[in-house]
Amino acid sequence: MRYFLLLFCLSLFVIVEAQIAQMPVAGARSWAMGGTGLVFTDGLSSVSNQAGLGMLTAPTVWAGGDIRFGMSELTSGSASVCLPFQQGGLALTASYFGSQALNDTRFGLGYGRRLLPWLSVGLQIDYMRLAIPDNGNNHLLTFETGLIA
Repeated sequence: MRYFLLLFCLSLFVIVEAQIAQMPVAGARSWAMGGTGLVFTDGLSSVSNQAGLGMLTAPTVWAGGDIRFGMSELTSGSASVCLPFQQGGLALTASYFGSQALNDTRFGLGYGRRLLPWLSVGLQIDYMRLAIPDNGNNHLLTFETGLIA
């Protein structure tokens, strides 16, 4: 019964993405870890897990880019400015994926707060825009949450 309960709890943390072409660029360290960054507690947490912003110790500015397979259609880039506070941190992020024929732009405002020395939670509000020249633009306001324990 314990194993069934463990598998059930682990299945609740599956990330489901449908038709998302963009994977925010989060630096070489994230790629070296297989594209993960959920445990980062620095400026890179602004694109992977906003709860890490609660453990910031210094202001951070970073930017990264990627041109996959040398194709301009698969160009992506991300940038972030992060500021620490006494009990948390604030981040402003921007990312871009695509070309003139199809592009996905994302802006986010995130906040992470340390609740205990070993526990931090985060929230980010995102503005997303998908542009296809012949079909127009599509806009969306959404949010992300995160937890580090």
